[in-house]
Amino acid sequence: MTGRNDAVLLGDTVANHLSNSIRARGQTVTAFGTSASPTPAQIDQAVALAAQGDLVVVTTNNTNAAQQDLVRALLASGKPVVWAGVRNPHDIAGNTSAPTYLATYGFTPGSLESLAKVMFGEVNPSGKLPVTIPATGGGVLFPFGHNVSY
Repeated sequence: MTGRNDAVLLGDTVANHLSNSIRARGQTVTAFGTSASPTPAQIDQAVALAAQGDLVVVTTNNTNAAQQDLVRALLASGKPVVWAGVRNPHDIAGNTSAPTYLATYGFTPGSLESLAKVMFGEVNPSGKLPVTIPATGGGVLFPFGHNVSY
């Protein structure tokens, strides 16, 4: 992440911790909490806020149809999007078009600080999937033990 005009849009359970971690790294943050099932009005507001920034960070937790609608709308906004599945790596199964997806396996302050460290390149993400992520419609999207790093 670079610049000082980043719009960061977050799920309600993590907005304060993650936005504070990003602010501590010198970024301007606009945090917007949605409900666990964002309404169309919340999604529209999130997209409007995304238009004002350089980057969008969106978190999901046990993604549902409404959270997937939020992610799709943000991806369609034309802004770069970092999507973090906090707690559940299966969130990616509902939308594989996101260019950046991170799984934290938790939404504790420590997990969110680690997420910020990865986003800012302070640490190389590591780990292996402890489960197989099935593809929508059958098959395997990511096998047990899959990992990616840079």
